Amino acid sequence: MGGPCCQLIPVAILYDYSGITKEELAYRLDKSIEKLNPISLPFTSYPKGLYGAAVVLNLKNTERYNNLLKLNWDDDLCYYKLREHLFFNNFNDGPNLTIERKSHKILEEGIVLDTMENVSSLNIFEGYKKGDYIDYIRNMPLEKKFRGAEFQVTEVLKTEIEEEAFDSLFVNQKLIARVIEFDTQIEKFNSSEELIKKYPEYAPEEISDFQQEQGILFPSNKRDSDVQFRWIKKEDKYYLDRNYMANHLSPNSIFADDARSHGNGCAGKEGIWYHKTSRNGTFSLTDLILTAEAIRREEYSVLQYVGFRHNFLKFINSNQKTLERYERAVIDTELSFFAENNRLTNSEFLREHMIMMKNLQRKR
Repeated sequence: MGGPCCQLIPVAILYDYSGITKEELAYRLDKSIEKLNPISLPFTSYPKGLYGAAVVLNLKNTERYNNLLKLNWDDDLCYYKLREHLFFNNFNDGPNLTIERKSHKILEEGIVLDTMENVSSLNIFEGYKKGDYIDYIRNMPLEKKFRGAEFQVTEVLKTEIEEEAFDSLFVNQKLIARVIEFDTQIEKFNSSEELIKKYPEYAPEEISDFQQEQGILFPSNKRDSDVQFRWIKKEDKYYLDRNYMANHLSPNSIFADDARSHGNGCAGKEGIWYHKTSRNGTFSLTDLILTAEAIRREEYSVLQYVGFRHNFLKFINSNQKTLERYERAVIDTELSFFAENNRLTNSEFLREHMIMMKNLQRKR
């Protein structure tokens, strides 16, 4: 039958408020997310304002900010520049921001390490290189004094890559490394304004590439084939890429939990349309519409982590606009599913859609 979901908040905002500025997007995100209980992951760990908008838009870092994050070494592999990173506290803990700066000192040289990393072939990892640092060693016994230490690679003696089943790789290496200890300096700020006043280079526009014209919209996965939602930007306004969404929405809701509620379940009070196929784990149009309605009605309880415990049918039927949008979403999805399986032409699809909408209006 579908249900509201906190993960779809960014998508629902761009769906209902198409063509908004980044500032409007940030405002609406903050307004929705701040109402959620801290247990409603993943948003509680996201920052407010434009910093948060950059996160849900999955914006790339600017080149300047990437340079700050790089590990910069001199010829002896010692820091010649401090590494800087910006951290955010949890959303509901307040707007505290933290800048972390790291340097290190060498404790011991010439340590031999045998490392084994199990990685997916989808990830680009060909092994550690000279200058890389390793903050943990798996499957390797270490002297007690080295446990919990960090290592910096000074020489790569051997690298072997073994292919395993299920797109998995083992990268085995023999390395020469030094033991290092990081000295971390942290600055905390009570607000983003306070941070930017002292360090203008940490303004959202300076660390995130807001010039980006398109991208993946949260929620997302690493593999392109799993991405359901994308955004596009035109003249500094943000839009949900509806053409892309139409080709990647599932006909089944992630909330399908029994034979009668598979997919979009029943429409309205009479239980007319449903299908029995199921590909759980992705979002449907009904999930998106009901999330948008929860935001419009400011009924944030149904967006919580345990929101599925709420009576979604009661939520749907208690508001006429919600019911109408939900029934329309069911018809759109079910008819699209039917049209694909029965190879309907565009004209046939439109005719069937018009008939179903007229029948629905007569029942109201």
